[in-house]
Amino acid sequence: MLYLCTMMKIYASGIKDLTVARYFAAMQVDFAGFEVTFETLPAIKAIKEWIEGPSSVAEPLADLPEVDAELLFQQSGMDFLLKPFEVPSTGLTKTIHTNAYGQPVTEPGNYVILVDSTCSPVNFDATLYSSNKQGQFYFDISHLTDEWLSLLSGYENFGILIRAGHEDRPGIKSFDTLDVLFEKLGY
Repeated sequence: MLYLCTMMKIYASGIKDLTVARYFAAMQVDFAGFEVTFETLPAIKAIKEWIEGPSSVAEPLADLPEVDAELLFQQSGMDFLLKPFEVPSTGLTKTIHTNAYGQPVTEPGNYVILVDSTCSPVNFDATLYSSNKQGQFYFDISHLTDEWLSLLSGYENFGILIRAGHEDRPGIKSFDTLDVLFEKLGY
């Protein structure tokens, strides 16, 4: 079993309920991302009040107009707003940007890097991001393997994005897979 020496930075994304939010807060993740819509905003704000530790991220739907996404962010009381890579960042300093892997990043800030499922650790070019010491990069990798974890743990400004949607069956969350991952990461 792989055990990493330092705790890798983690962004937990797609949180919709209190149980999952508390789990990730207990694991001391850096960011807790909540799927926010105008309909779910009151429930998400209540959930956010029950957790401490991670910075909160408003994650509006990707097809939501930018003005509505920013309004949701303002009303949510979240620390950051996740912006899809199709939407240029304007005016907000508390933004987490989303970029496709291979797209250069020259500005300081927090980024989610979408790694295509065809990219493997063997052909991954870490220098695209490791030279930007002012950026923090959370890699969204669909099939996170020990090889990926070992590679990414070698860089201080790299982390991973974990999706919160794993269920054993509809409505029943399973933390077994996440427990194994956190154990590998030394949590």
